[in-house]
Amino acid sequence: MEARVRAKHTTLLASEVSGYLGSILDLGARVSANEPVAEFDTTYLKIESRRWSSRVEHLSTMFEIRRRQLGRQLDSYTSGAVADAIVDSSRLDLAQVQKELSEAQANRDRVQATLGRLVLNAPHAGTITDVFADPGEYLAAGQPIFELQSTADTHVLVSLPAEVGLALGSEASAVVETGSERRGEYPAFIFPGGEQALGVYRARVPVPSGNFEIGQRVQVELRYRQTGVLVPPKALVSDGEGNHVFVIEESDLTVRRADLGVVSILTGGVLVRGALNPGERVVTAGAELLSHGDLIRVGSE
Repeated sequence: MEARVRAKHTTLLASEVSGYLGSILDLGARVSANEPVAEFDTTYLKIESRRWSSRVEHLSTMFEIRRRQLGRQLDSYTSGAVADAIVDSSRLDLAQVQKELSEAQANRDRVQATLGRLVLNAPHAGTITDVFADPGEYLAAGQPIFELQSTADTHVLVSLPAEVGLALGSEASAVVETGSERRGEYPAFIFPGGEQALGVYRARVPVPSGNFEIGQRVQVELRYRQTGVLVPPKALVSDGEGNHVFVIEESDLTVRRADLGVVSILTGGVLVRGALNPGERVVTAGAELLSHGDLIRVGSE
């Protein structure tokens, strides 16, 4: 079966701010945690930052001048040399400058905070498996840029027919190949991928991230781990005590009753579990007529 190497954890990286995208990493790039993966064009914001910083510096100077001027006027006011109207006007001027200074400081801080969010860092190590934007493109805040799949937990996922999934049981093994090269044999975990009635089963095969690339095409061969024995439907006998088969004792051609539980009914037979070992022969014709210990004659069938 052909499949692709996947990551268990996938992160969608999006823009925190609006702006023009400057540089981004390429599709397929492998990144470390906190490594920069995209950067917005900072030209406009750097101009804005300098403009507001200059405005703050100018208003800070003006505020200090107005504060000192008011202080001198208050000193003169106590001696009666300055009228009330002049002092009131200076107070209003100082309050206005202080208001404008506060607004300029807020704008400067906002722009500088935005500058700090113009570099997008990878939240974890992984591989960029999809890119949704191009350099120079204008992006709104929250617009997706990358899909990043973690390299910490890579696996192959394949779909199975119900009878294969049931026959394999909860665990199997899988040989993974790339081209004609065998890359290793790994545990395969079998589980229902949807409603069992729909016949949807899946096998997840964890593979080491250092040996495989996310998105890499591989060939998977699932191998059966014995969870039961497959017997012909004609060999299974049901009575008031349950299900059983008659096992042929090769030493004296007598039969032994082997009580079984039915795991599942498959196209190629009935999967059973119980007092029957793989490789043992069972009676397939006339089994319902036999009793434990009966002597039989083995035919050519």
